[in-house]
Amino acid sequence: IDRCFLIDGDDVRKFISFDLGYSESDRKVQIKRVLGLAEIAIKNNQVPVVSTVTMSTEVFHRCNQLSFEMAHIIRPLDQLREVRDIYQKERNVVGVDIQEKNYDIQKIYNNGDRNFEGAIRHFVR
Repeated sequence: IDRCFLIDGDDVRKFISFDLGYSESDRKVQIKRVLGLAEIAIKNNQVPVVSTVTMSTEVFHRCNQLSFEMAHIIRPLDQLREVRDIYQKERNVVGVDIQEKNYDIQKIYNNGDRNFEGAIRHFVR
């Protein structure tokens, strides 16, 4: 995507939200910060592509106001456990201890195969 600006929630946590933990209240602060960065990117004529594990109702409504295209990437938990230690050892993990909210947005399934890449390309277009 021309003028694409990638905002990865893990990077935001590492460089900006290092003061936060993983409680539900801290996650709400985190997602607001991620949204703020996306709005700054737009203000500077960039196209933000945001990746984050969680969503809040407040941020969901703001994304709709801004006409953001959103998708929920769904990946089997057993695959996540293989690639990320957090799904085995930590507490307050979305999809494990914290139930994911179901928002009315497009769902894209990631089974770890090439179909996922095609689905993402289709979504971006």
